[in-house]
Amino acid sequence: MRAVGLCKTSEQWRQEIKEENIRVINGKRNSKMLEVEKML
Repeated sequence: MRAVGLCKTSEQWRQEIKEENIRVINGKRNSKMLEVEKML
C-alpha cells in the first residue's frame, strides 16, 4: 500500500479519524450529561 502523509498508510489514517470521531461523540455526550446533572 502506498504511504500517505507522515509515512502512514491510508488505512492507518482512516483508523485514526474513526477513533477521533468516537472521542468527539463521547465528549459531546458527556458534556450533555453534565448539563443535565447541573439542572437537577
